Amino acid sequence: MHEARETRRGPSSRRAGFAVVAVGALVAALILLWPRDLRVAPQPPEQLAPSTGVAAARPAVPVAESAGAPAPIVELQRDPAAPDKDAPQGIHGRLVDASGAPVAGVPVQLNESPGNDPAMLLLASQARHLLTPVASCETAADGTFELGLRIAEDKEYDVFALSPQHATLRLAGLRVLPATWHNVGEWILEPGAKLRGRVTVAGNPLLPAPQAMVSIRAAGPFSDGANAALTPGALFAHTDAAGFYELDHAPTRGVAQVSAVAPGFAKVTRSDVEVNADEPVTVDFELPTGMTLTGDVRASSGDPIADAFMTAWPNEPGLTKTHGTTDATGSFSLGGLQNAPHRVLIAAKGHASVDRSDVDPRDPLHVVLLRRHRIHVTAKTPKGAVLRTYRLALRRFFAAQP
Repeated sequence: MHEARETRRGPSSRRAGFAVVAVGALVAALILLWPRDLRVAPQPPEQLAPSTGVAAARPAVPVAESAGAPAPIVELQRDPAAPDKDAPQGIHGRLVDASGAPVAGVPVQLNESPGNDPAMLLLASQARHLLTPVASCETAADGTFELGLRIAEDKEYDVFALSPQHATLRLAGLRVLPATWHNVGEWILEPGAKLRGRVTVAGNPLLPAPQAMVSIRAAGPFSDGANAALTPGALFAHTDAAGFYELDHAPTRGVAQVSAVAPGFAKVTRSDVEVNADEPVTVDFELPTGMTLTGDVRASSGDPIADAFMTAWPNEPGLTKTHGTTDATGSFSLGGLQNAPHRVLIAAKGHASVDRSDVDPRDPLHVVLLRRHRIHVTAKTPKGAVLRTYRLALRRFFAAQP
């Protein structure tokens, strides 16, 4: 009986022993694997940059921190070197007055430089104010401005600041690289010189020329470079009912060219007016009866060409040049011409210019411009890197005479 009981209890005892050994091994493994000194550092809550809704980020460079203290959170600030604008590239800067105070509400424009298109270079030297800006804005309360470009092209641009209380500021020959915002820095707007006078009818100095307009542009090579080119509304003044005008944002120094014109009268120009910011300059005009040249500009397909640039030179020396542009229907009305034959130059973007001589202002002028094609070339190395400087030769090819 004793041996039978020992036989029945043997397997159960062995299973119990195995279970105890297994539990002991599991506990020992957990003790070995569990870290002996684990301390969880406090995680600071995610902060938001003020009024942006963008999560704040840690600085990209190491920051000295106290032992056991969490790394500081740096709020995202608007980077002045890369404005958060819709356009991926552009130009930005700041305008201040002579005392260093910011100037707000000043219209700022970005124009293509006329040198980008050889056909426009001659006209733009006299009629740059006809060029359409590719970007525009007004300075903010702190004087900053941002002019963005949707597409970056290999062109030169000019920036104009058109303050009615200051001389016009121009920054010329700027290039915009793709995906890059260029900071032109801080620029000072100088007080403009004051120009005033009266516009009357030739032969009758007491009779004002109605609805006359006076314009000014720099004439000498040492005049204000900021005013060597004009933009809409920059340097123009209209006469009052008595024929008087006053313009208080003329170039601050140098020799200026001042012109006056009125409906039905010829344009008269004074090309040697010395201006300065110390005292007002008086320039009076007497306007003779003028002529108006009308007509239209069309493409070879017959479609009208809008915004075609025009300039007319009187064949007689010493007379005034006149400028104009076509409307949406391709028509133009070039007023203020002298009663004499003129040379007329017509140019439009994407078209070959036309030069007509001995044009009689009394006869309508109809012009057809031929389309000029463009070739866009991107030069790269065998590995695909873009070349910024290289030589390009373009030669005409005739299939019949290879």
